Amino acid sequence: MFILCTKREKIRLKPDSLGKDYQKNITKLLYETYLFKAINENEVIVAIKDVTLYDGFVEQVTGEVVFEIQMTYLVQQIVQNEVYEGTIVSQNAKGITVKFGQLQAFIGKHLLQPNSTFFKDKNEWIWQNDEEDSSSVLFYEADAQVKFKIFAINFLAKIDEVNPEGQKQIIGAMNEDGLGLIQWWDF
Repeated sequence: MFILCTKREKIRLKPDSLGKDYQKNITKLLYETYLFKAINENEVIVAIKDVTLYDGFVEQVTGEVVFEIQMTYLVQQIVQNEVYEGTIVSQNAKGITVKFGQLQAFIGKHLLQPNSTFFKDKNEWIWQNDEEDSSSVLFYEADAQVKFKIFAINFLAKIDEVNPEGQKQIIGAMNEDGLGLIQWWDF
C-alpha cells in the first residue's frame, strides 16, 4: 500500500551555499536524507514528489542558511504476510534476493519451496516439485518475475559495511503454493 504524506521542517545549508541554487541543494539533501529510508517499523519513503521552499535567513552565529520547507513524499507500507511481485536479482547458497519497486527482500534457503537445492557451479537454485519424479525440476532463473510473501521486517540499527545507513531488512518467503516464479503457476 502507498500513502502520500506531507512534512514541514527546517533545513540548514552550509554558509558556502549562499548565492547557489537553494532549491536544487535542498532537494538533493532531502533525497540523501530520506529516500529509501525507513520512517517507522513498516514504512519506507520511496519517492519525494514535491518540495516547497519558504523564506530563509542566515543564522548570525554559524552563518548557515536556514529554510523552512514542505515536502510531499510517497511512502510504501510493507505489510507482513502480504504477497508482492518482484524480480530475482541475485542468488547464492544462503538464498535469493528479489527486487520489488525500489526495495529488496531476501528469501533465505529455508523459506524457498520445499526440496529446493542450490547448484554452486550454476549459482542457481532449483526446485524439485515432485519428490517421486526426479525429472520434475523447476529453476529459480535470474531476472525472472516471482511472487513472494513478506515473512518479516527487521530493523538493522547497527550500521556497518553491509548496511551503511542502518536501514531495515525485508525477509520474504516463497515456500507456499502460488509463490515462486510466476511462470510456474500459469496454467
